[in-house]
Amino acid sequence: MHNSDEKLASLWQNQSVEQLDILKIQREFLKQQWKQRLYIAVDVLSPLPFILMLIFMKDELSNFSFWTCVVAIVVSVPYIGYFTWLRRHAAFPKGDSTTQHIDLLQRQLANNVKIARYTKHLSWISALVLVTVNVGRLLNGDFDSNPSFSLSVFWWWMATGCGVCLAFYIWAGKREKRFVARQHELAHVTHE
Repeated sequence: MHNSDEKLASLWQNQSVEQLDILKIQREFLKQQWKQRLYIAVDVLSPLPFILMLIFMKDELSNFSFWTCVVAIVVSVPYIGYFTWLRRHAAFPKGDSTTQHIDLLQRQLANNVKIARYTKHLSWISALVLVTVNVGRLLNGDFDSNPSFSLSVFWWWMATGCGVCLAFYIWAGKREKRFVARQHELAHVTHE
């Protein structure tokens, strides 16, 4: 019996051990932190085009277009606040221990799933709003005073906008699946 214990100990001691690349892990952590901060900046700046339209084009906007911009700004504020709150774990991490880092990673993955899911649904809602608002502007006569207005160009821009929304929908759906898979993978690894 003693001989088998020695063989087992020898086998265990001769196994190769994969070394962790601490610098690589730190770089990835910092990259994720700055990426989340960039996403927060993009989110915060997203209503800026509507604000600029209200400031510099107020006289050129119809009543319908003006109120569409106002509604877009008002509706975007809660989403920006919520997305920023969800990104807080990765953008502004707290904790130094491995346990705290794993906990932070689990919470951020759960939040990333939510962000991806909301982004996916906001994409098709944005396409619907884009079509509704611009067809409303067309029916309201907002383009009648513009001599360079072309109905074919109008529909081309509408199709392009809907195509961009569709691309975001697909992208967000893939991200959601990837984050769910990472959540399951991390849960499996941490519970072994």
